[in-house]
Amino acid sequence: MSINQSALSALQQSVTASNAEAGAKSALATWKGMCVSWEQETADAVGKASANYAIKWNNAVMPEIEAKIQKFQAEYDEKKSQYDAVKDQYDAAEQAVSDAQRDMDACMDYEDNEWHGSGMFNGMQTAGGKGAAPRQKIIVDRLGYNEAKKREAMAKAELNRYKGQVDNWKRQMNAAESSLKKAEKEKEVLANKIENFILDVYELNLMNESVEFLSTIKNSQITLSQGTKDELFSRLFFIQNVYRKQFEKFEELIKKEGKTYEKQQFVKTPKSILYSAARKIKAKKFKGKIAAALTSNDIYSAKLSYSAKSEFIVPKKKVETATQKIQALCKNFVLSIDRKNFKIEMNKNYENDEIASNLEQFDSQFEEYCSEYTALLDEFHVNRASNSKVKILIGKIGNWHLNHCPKLWYKIVSILSAVLVAVVLGFGIFIGIDTVKRNDKYKKSFVEWTVTNNSETNEFSSASKNFKVEESLMRHVYMYAIAENEVQDKIQSCKTRIESNPDRCLPFSDELNVWLKENVSGCLAVGKTTVVFLTIDDYTGEITKRTGERNSHHRYYGVFEIATADDGSIVSITDLTGLGLYEQYKLHA
Repeated sequence: MSINQSALSALQQSVTASNAEAGAKSALATWKGMCVSWEQETADAVGKASANYAIKWNNAVMPEIEAKIQKFQAEYDEKKSQYDAVKDQYDAAEQAVSDAQRDMDACMDYEDNEWHGSGMFNGMQTAGGKGAAPRQKIIVDRLGYNEAKKREAMAKAELNRYKGQVDNWKRQMNAAESSLKKAEKEKEVLANKIENFILDVYELNLMNESVEFLSTIKNSQITLSQGTKDELFSRLFFIQNVYRKQFEKFEELIKKEGKTYEKQQFVKTPKSILYSAARKIKAKKFKGKIAAALTSNDIYSAKLSYSAKSEFIVPKKKVETATQKIQALCKNFVLSIDRKNFKIEMNKNYENDEIASNLEQFDSQFEEYCSEYTALLDEFHVNRASNSKVKILIGKIGNWHLNHCPKLWYKIVSILSAVLVAVVLGFGIFIGIDTVKRNDKYKKSFVEWTVTNNSETNEFSSASKNFKVEESLMRHVYMYAIAENEVQDKIQSCKTRIESNPDRCLPFSDELNVWLKENVSGCLAVGKTTVVFLTIDDYTGEITKRTGERNSHHRYYGVFEIATADDGSIVSITDLTGLGLYEQYKLHA
């Protein structure tokens, strides 16, 4: 057999930056029409020639573009260095302005002026109410304020001075970066053209069998993408491998069996080959898996191996008996045992010269291994083994304790661990259920009154309900019946508080009277007069489920006599203090 010289003559001898791409396209067009009739010698010769052509093309275009990239990179680094230096000075001036403004603010404070504009019924004025204007800030440290003001002015002047420099160097840096990216893009385009030429050659007939072509490319300085390197060089590792025929035989055997092998995988990399196949095994109660794999990590050696892995939990008192019985069945497997786990592994491993003969017996060997493995699984079942993942996990935890603690302490730790787990789980379940109940209770509190009656007299004791006033404003109303002998004490207590703090008094206005009549009905005893201690709590957001706390604005309370008609409607509400409600300030932030 001889080399087709016309195929070699399709490549031009002179390769320059200007004619390399056209020459490559012309040669490919010629080869695609004739490669079907090539012998391997011709493919090798064309492959080596095309690889050398790609190297010449790369050498013709890359040095110039690399020099351009280095030039623009140096310019960009210089501009960025200048920009970073000026930006640091600008940032320092900006921080100085912020520090001066902070110091100025520290020299000021609010004037002494009352302000209660955010509470319930914010349109109303409290009895001692003065104007609703917010407090104004005033300078309390004139000397410190003036000094900080001067520093602010100086820092702002520095800020303005550096601003122009920052903008100038940023423009220059961006321009240099743009030129650099343009040059890098130009290099990428050129590299892609050379890489595509190599891939097109690789697609030609018999070129994927050419060690000459692939090894020349691998030993060159041409930059290729990772995907292309993996594809070409993993193929090179495969066709150079001494055990290539065994890999092909193994693949043929597995594919011939079709559905018998659940999982098949052929993985080639530039430095290794792996072909593996797995097969499920089913015994009385357990499922297992046996895998066969042929691997090679250098071109002169390989290994055929079988593996099977199962872990089981066997009660401690059964370990000795089970060990003897199961060990007697093991021919091709290694059995390892600890206190609670059994583990089975194949002990078959063939290398190099043994591989070819063992692949010939592959099917019969696999049947033998599967049969033996099934018998092992059945014996585990007879000896009350379990392959529960939970039990295996518990067994492993137990083994860890056994290895790290004395036996007595192991038992103590095991008991304490079990108790702790039970307590944590129980508490978690309780918290979950309780939170759901509290959530439901909170939602229900907007729909109906929560009423409690006196356990002895069965008369009204207390009631509460939530109201949605605005989108983000809720109102909680709570009242409880005051015993007849305590009414005067409650009235006097409220009066004393209001008279001592008249600015905290909310008059019992007609507006408030109407609102209470419309909303309080339905919870008191009908056809009766009840004296209650009434609390109105304005808050935002939902109640905190775990603590019952609210994000309160203001709370008002007072003593009222409420008369109801026979149909439950409110007839009258009387303020027994005659002064209104007392305002209690924020309870929670």
